[in-house]
Amino acid sequence: MNIALLTLTGPEFRGGVEKFNSYLNSALSKKHSVDIIAFNDFTLSGTEKAVLKVYEKTPYSGYYKAKIMAKHFSKIQEKYNLIITNDFFGLYIKKPKQILVSHGYFGDVFDCMRDRISPWYWLWGQELGRVQKASMKKADFVVTPCMRNFRVMKEKKLRVDLVIPHGIDTDFYKPDKNASKNISSYALPKNFLLFVGGRAPWKNIGIVEEISKKNKIAMISGNGSSPNISYLNNVPENLMPSFYSASQMLLHPSLHEGFGYVVAESMASGTPALFSRTGFGEELSNELPELVMENPSDVPQIRKEIDFILENKKSLGKKSREFVIKNFGLKNWEKKWLELVEKI
Repeated sequence: MNIALLTLTGPEFRGGVEKFNSYLNSALSKKHSVDIIAFNDFTLSGTEKAVLKVYEKTPYSGYYKAKIMAKHFSKIQEKYNLIITNDFFGLYIKKPKQILVSHGYFGDVFDCMRDRISPWYWLWGQELGRVQKASMKKADFVVTPCMRNFRVMKEKKLRVDLVIPHGIDTDFYKPDKNASKNISSYALPKNFLLFVGGRAPWKNIGIVEEISKKNKIAMISGNGSSPNISYLNNVPENLMPSFYSASQMLLHPSLHEGFGYVVAESMASGTPALFSRTGFGEELSNELPELVMENPSDVPQIRKEIDFILENKKSLGKKSREFVIKNFGLKNWEKKWLELVEKI
């Protein structure tokens, strides 16, 4: 079978969606032919660039990007039996059949931080959600990676069919006995906590900065000026297991996550993570409630939760890796996706 995987950027950008695409490409390529078709790889005409520039100032750029994707894809669509599309990129493609992967509903993202943003910004998020809603309705099958997304989308009466939690490569993300040596060139403080992620408003970085007043933190997330935070950029992917293993724990107080890849990666590396009740946090709370913060804005309570994790790091680290292997094992994930593709 020939499969097209439609997305915004190619595998060179290390974000959650790109990581998912890379894993999925490897999994499906074992039995099928797979091409990743990235919007950012298209050469746009002058008119398309100008129109897109206008649309980018509105919440409706997804509609226009989907139209451009459909235009380019129409030239090669006869080659494919199936498309797997990330969010809205399959909206205007009439054939072949498509599986839509909804990594997180935009309306939910903005609801989760409603008290921190302007009414206009919140409305922007709801309109972004309308683009997703249209895409879900158009798709033949909709998949999401965690029960929270599934529940929220069902409550919003959106089309969603199945939860397939993302897979984690636990042969790559595993405890590294030489972690400190492998990252010694970064001159990090002793006993540091780790934060990994972007700087979007829903990442709740302000809480990380508050925690840093009493704990040393290494932040793989751009630049900043907080005195107790070591800011790191462009860390090679092959060193991430070492960073996870060398840290005391991962701190991840997001207001919203579609899944929470970095949390699962840290746990697979044998390092416990303190995660908010978002993404797979609901599933995590059923087995390891000690690793789930009930309120990602309550700094005093978060400090207590951090202290508990640090006091029990060894046992919680062992349980963390066991949890990831059990719930996000790559082989089981690959099997589910291969079965779904062949079914559709």
